[in-house]
Order: sequence, then structure tokens, then C-alpha cells
Amino acid sequence: MHSRFLRVLLVASLFAAFLGAFAGPMPASGYFALTEIQLTNDSYPQNRSDIDGDYAVWRDGRNGTCGDWDIYGYKISTGEEFEVTTEEKKQENPRISDGVVVYQSDQDCDGWPNNTNIYVYDIEADEYTVIADREADQEVPDISGDVVVWAEYYYYGKADWDIYAYDRSTDTETQLTDDTGWQYNPRVDGDIVVWEDQRNGDSDIYAYDLSTDTEFEVCTADYYQWDPVVEGDTIAWIDERNDDGTSSIYVYSIAEGTEEEVYTSDSDIDGLAIDQGRLIWSDETTGDGDLYMYDLASGATVRLTMDPYCDGRPAISGAWVSFNRYMPAAGYPDMFIMPLEEIATEYVTAAGSDRYGTSVEVSQRTFPNGAETVIVATGANWPDALGASALAGVYDAPILLTRPDALPADVLAEIERLEAVDAFVIGGPAAVSEDVEDELVAALTGSVIRLGGYDRYETANLVAEEVVAAHMEWDGVAFVTTGLNFPDALAASPLAAKAGWPIFLSNADGVSAATKTAMDDLDVTKMLVLGGTGVVPAEIVAQGSEVGILEVERIGGMNRYATAVAVAQFGADQLGLIWNGVAVATGENFPDALSAGAAQGQTNQLMLLTPTAYLDSAPASAIAANKFMIGHLKFVGGLSAVSSATRAQVAEILP
Repeated sequence: MHSRFLRVLLVASLFAAFLGAFAGPMPASGYFALTEIQLTNDSYPQNRSDIDGDYAVWRDGRNGTCGDWDIYGYKISTGEEFEVTTEEKKQENPRISDGVVVYQSDQDCDGWPNNTNIYVYDIEADEYTVIADREADQEVPDISGDVVVWAEYYYYGKADWDIYAYDRSTDTETQLTDDTGWQYNPRVDGDIVVWEDQRNGDSDIYAYDLSTDTEFEVCTADYYQWDPVVEGDTIAWIDERNDDGTSSIYVYSIAEGTEEEVYTSDSDIDGLAIDQGRLIWSDETTGDGDLYMYDLASGATVRLTMDPYCDGRPAISGAWVSFNRYMPAAGYPDMFIMPLEEIATEYVTAAGSDRYGTSVEVSQRTFPNGAETVIVATGANWPDALGASALAGVYDAPILLTRPDALPADVLAEIERLEAVDAFVIGGPAAVSEDVEDELVAALTGSVIRLGGYDRYETANLVAEEVVAAHMEWDGVAFVTTGLNFPDALAASPLAAKAGWPIFLSNADGVSAATKTAMDDLDVTKMLVLGGTGVVPAEIVAQGSEVGILEVERIGGMNRYATAVAVAQFGADQLGLIWNGVAVATGENFPDALSAGAAQGQTNQLMLLTPTAYLDSAPASAIAANKFMIGHLKFVGGLSAVSSATRAQVAEILP
């Protein structure tokens, strides 16, 4: 963190020259200006982002199907990741405006020609619309308000690309170009559409005014002009007219009809974007891509990143920049966002009137658009439900709590809101009665499967078997934690949900013969043991080797709160779970953390445990160490779970 402070101090003198022109008064800081927030850490690429208002979106290769590309998003105010689309199609090039995402989707996914169409997704309404649904390629869309633009290649007519526009408010499509040569990579703002144009033999910049149905030239200089952007009266682009290895950025005023060179580089410039009179791009002058920004009002240029990594394809909206960073050790680019000004910490409480209502509140926040499967566990006791988080992760399902003898009305209402089809009941009839199971059967159209053994250990084994059976890419890693208490298993629940790592339970002497058999049958190759030898004995290593497990790693601390911190740090380091949006839950009782832990893993976030009455020193130190990464923090449960004094102590660390 010290080096980051040095970098910020170096940048500050340059940045202050024009920051005040658009940032305004600086509020109390939750995010520190110019601190990168890592959104993804998957073993597949995430890149080509866009950002607008409260949302960032990007193309994502984590699912590895149909060309490896889906569309994911991130809500900045809540710190939560969400899926835009993960269909068995090749989806890419997302753009966003006012909470509406456009992207291209390859309909047949069987090579060229692609028959790629443009989709529109309204995030809040959770509604999809396909436009220009015809046998052609529609690519590189953009959106501004109700106007969507794209480039289209029609195989059975003129074999080149043209620019189209579609007005969602009137359901009207307009073909903007019909010239020889390719017209490609359009961008739109208001009534002005700009694009790269090859009608003259090289690449030029042209534009179209939708309000007057008029096309006009922007730049037809020699060689290549490309990657145009537009905002209001201003059009900017990357220019290689000198053909000498240098790249420049030019700006054109529509009103004045004049252009100006505002930046020159001896290397490649890429990923130009514009917002509120600020241009941002990636420059490879130093050998790796770094982000730069130019303020049109002041004429000042500032370098935003100076890390020894390749930062590329930035986008900008208000106080936020999104970009992808390639780190050679990772092997793929990951998504980052970065604030340009200090942003006040946001605190959210996920709490219902009781433990059952809290599980409903967590479900509503995590699954606003519904879920096909629900996990139902008792809210009266903890042993049977300790392994449910991994099951929730592999089925992308919420954990809802029930009374042993009756399903609470608000829980039933949440199942109906989710439009769930299937359910898993965790534990035997003593934990969740047959009456509750019957209620679920009556409420759902699919299957209701009970995973319950004769004790907590067998139940954990049954849940683990279901997790592995449902997890197509399980890597052989499993948790082992004590079955005699709940905190360590709950601390691991975000990791279990994120990675689909099953949780096995140990007693005071280690794992039982039945659990060793289950591990052997499932081919567990690595055990992550939670807690010290006082909770899971040292004999666990030998017991694991008896069934071929040679790799054992213990994660623990001096108490449940320190163990939870160690587990969280492991999740951040190994699984890419992020501190932004970290949840704070009581470690003195189980229900709130049971439902929230799995949800945190599903939104790629961490969880810490604390006593109810005060903030323990271990989570306090963890929050302090990562405070510049935490702009959003969740308190799970009401004041009886996380007291006002505890919340005040957190707020003292995150001013």
C-alpha cells in the first residue's frame, strides 16, 4: 500500500491542476482517488469494458462456451457482480447507457458467417430485446439514450460494412451509410453518430446528424484515423497521419468545424473514450499500457496508472474509470475500476424482522431477477446446514431459512418471487419437517430433494456428493472444519460458494471412517483445514493420506474472528474475492452468516465475523488494511446481531 501512496502523491500535483474543474468538493473517502479496485480474478480473460453511472459491463471468458465470451456486469454502489447474459452463444462488445446494455450475440456459434445480432438488455427491468434480427452480421454496437447504432455486413448483397441506427422509442431503423469500402466501429452521443470509414481507400472519420439526416466529413487526412468517440459538440479519434510510428489524438469541434491535435505518442494509443470533457486512453510508450487522461477545458494531461502491467481498453463515466489489466502471472486480463475522486463509503444493512426475514432480504439483494433453485435449511440450529454454501454456489441459489415445523410466510413469498422451480432441503426431518417439505412440493413445479443423514457428518457428506456431482469443473479441493461449532464453516462459506468447494466436518478426533470413504469416492485431492489443531486435530493429515490426499493446507487464527480474517485473505489471494462490498456479520450466532456467506461468494465478495457488541481487533485490522478498497460495506442482520457500537467502530476506520 505504501507504493500506491507514493504513486498517488506523485500524480497529485498534476492531477490537481484540473481535477477541481470537474470533481467538485471532495467528500469523505471510502475509495481513495486513483486506487484500482479489482473486479475479477478468473483464469479466463475479462476485457472490453464500458461504464456508465452505477454500472460497469464487460465481455467475460470464464464459462468457456461458444467462443468463450459472455457478458457480465458490476453495480458500483452495492459492489455486486451480476450476469448480463451467459447463453450458449458468443456474446461480446457490450456498451451501456442509463442502465441499458447493448451487445452483439452470435446466433449459431459455428464459425463465419456468424449471423450476429444486436441485443438490448434493460438491467432494472430484466428485459431483453433483439433488434436487426436478420441473416447478417451486426457488430460493435453503441447506445445513447434510445438510440442504438452498429455496423452491419450483409452476405448476400453488397459485401462490406455499413452503419445502422435504431430508435427504441419509435421502433425505427435507419441505414446511415451505403458507400463502398467499410464503415465500422460507430459511436453515438445524442443525435451525432461517428465511425471509421474506408470509402477513400484508407481509414477516415465521418459523422451523421440524426436530427437533420445529414452526413458530414470529420477528418480525411492521409493514412489512418480510427477509434472515434463523440460527446456533444466534440469528436475525438486516434490519428496516424504522419505514418512515422507516432500516434496522436485529435479533437474536432462540430460547431466551429476545426480540428486540433491534443496529444502525441511515440508508441501505440488504444481504447479512446470520452466523458464530461475528459479523454482517456491507453499508451504503450513505457513498454506496457498505461492510462492517460486529457481535460479539454484546461488542456492538462495526466498519467493515471504507472504499474508494471498492461492496462488497456479504458472507459470513463463521471468519477469512475473501468479498464482491463493484463498481469503476466495471471495469464489473462482482469477487470478493474478506479475512482478519479474520493468517494464516500456506503453502508447497507441486510436485515429482516428476524433470522428468516434476513435470509429473505439477502436473497432479494442477491437474486433480484429470480433463481431457479432454492436451498432451504433450518433457522433453529446450525449443524446440518454448514455445507449448504457450496451447494448454493454450484446451483446459483439462495439459502433460505425455515422454522422446523412450518415455512414462514415471507420465505414462501420469496420463493414465489424468485419463480423457483426446484429446491434442496438440508437435514433430516428433525431439522426440517416433512410438513415443510410438503409445502415446498406444493409451491414448486420441479423437484424437492432432501439431503439429510442420520447426523450432521453424514448430512455434510451427502451435500458434498451433490456439490461434486453438479460441479462440472471441480478441482478436487475441499474444506474440512469442525462439526462441533459453526464459525469456521461460516467464515469459509463465501469461498465454498465461489469455488464450489465442498465442506466436510470433523469431530474432536478428526474425520470419521464414513467421511474418509466419501472423500475417497469423490477423489478429493487437497484439504483446506479451517482452524487450529484445537478444533481440527493434527491427525487430519494422516487421515487424509489414508485416502490419497497428500496436500493439506491449514488456515486458522487464534480465535474464530482471526480465522475468519485468514480465510477471507485466502479467498482474496486465491479466488479473487474482493474487499469492496465486504459483509460484517456476527460470529456469535449462525443464521445471518449462513444465508449471507453464500450470497457473498455468489457476488464475488468477502465476509468477516465479529462479536455483536464490539468490533474484534482481527476484522478491525483487516478493514483498516484494505480500507482504500472498501467503498461499500454491508452489515448483516439488525442491531441485535451487529450493534450500533460495532457499526460506529467500522465507520471510524472508513471515514
